[in-house]
Amino acid sequence: MADAKISQLPVATTPLAGTELVPIVQSATTKQTTVDAVIAAAAASGTVVASSDIGTAPNEIPLNQYLGALAYQDTAPVAPPASASAAGQPGQIAYDSSYFYVCTAVNTWRRVAIATW
Repeated sequence: MADAKISQLPVATTPLAGTELVPIVQSATTKQTTVDAVIAAAAASGTVVASSDIGTAPNEIPLNQYLGALAYQDTAPVAPPASASAAGQPGQIAYDSSYFYVCTAVNTWRRVAIATW
C-alpha cells in the first residue's frame, strides 16, 4: 500500500496504544512520529484541535477517524483522574498544574507532564 492515499487505508482499531506510527508533514517533508508524541506536543503547546477542524480536503480524513478514541471531543475538561484506571470515557480531557490527561478507552487514562517554556 505504499502508493495508497490515507483515505484508502483501513481505519485503526481503538483504543490506540499511543505507540502507533503516524505520518506528519514537517517543513514540507513527510516524516513519522507516534500518537503519544502528537498528544505530548499538543499538550506542551496548549494546542488542541477539534475533530471538525481537520479532514475537509479531498485527501484528508477526519481526525477522530484517524486517531480514534484519542481524538479531542469538543467537551469541557473534567476533574483530573486519581489514577490511570479512574472512571472516564474515551475522548475526555483533564488537566492540573502538573499534567494534561486524555482518556483513551473506558477507564483508561494517559498523561503528559506540563512544563514551563
